Amino acid sequence: MSAGTALRRKRPAKRATYRDVLDAPAHMVAEVVEGALHLQPRPASRHTLAGSSLGVAIGSPFLWGRGGPGGWWILDEPELQ
Repeated sequence: MSAGTALRRKRPAKRATYRDVLDAPAHMVAEVVEGALHLQPRPASRHTLAGSSLGVAIGSPFLWGRGGPGGWWILDEPELQ
């Protein structure tokens, strides 16, 4: 198999849309990449706690400017469209 053949991706029969993301099961994270719907489980509680704890630690200096530059927006797992 040539390198070009190995890099080619099979296109989905039907291109996924934002409606597919909205219709995904609530316990899954859904995203559309190159027209294909990808589903993965939501992060575990420990992952969520770690992200929240990090947000608390860096929120004061970077968001609010208490001991740091302030003015940053730091979002946990934002929705991009």
